[in-house]
Amino acid sequence: MLIVRPIPDPNESADLCRTFGKAPDPDNMVYLAVEAESKEDRSPVLLGLCRFTLKNEKNEIVSLDYAEGTHDTEALIITARAVMNFAFRCSVKTFYASDEVPDELSSALGFRRVGGRLAIDLEEFYKSPCNYKP
Repeated sequence: MLIVRPIPDPNESADLCRTFGKAPDPDNMVYLAVEAESKEDRSPVLLGLCRFTLKNEKNEIVSLDYAEGTHDTEALIITARAVMNFAFRCSVKTFYASDEVPDELSSALGFRRVGGRLAIDLEEFYKSPCNYKP
């Protein structure tokens, strides 16, 4: 089963960032995607990591990374959608994606270049997510 969860512990977040080859940043929050038999599974398979920030009006996905040896696009899209939903519930109207996010993922999520940055209008997106056309 796919499990997507936030990582609230800063030490665990930093360890996961290093596992994915990313420098830990205290301004970033992290969501993790794993494949597991159950929530109690002690050895889940890492699928992906989404680092993002909601500080200083930056409001962006900093990176969206596949675990080494995996390429589960669907798992990363679901993970990023969970992050987008969290941002929307935090009253973020426009959400950005850095250029570190692979094009195949930013495009599938609905991000488009606006003023030189990848952006999505979350208010418009959540009016009808299944029918969203940027």
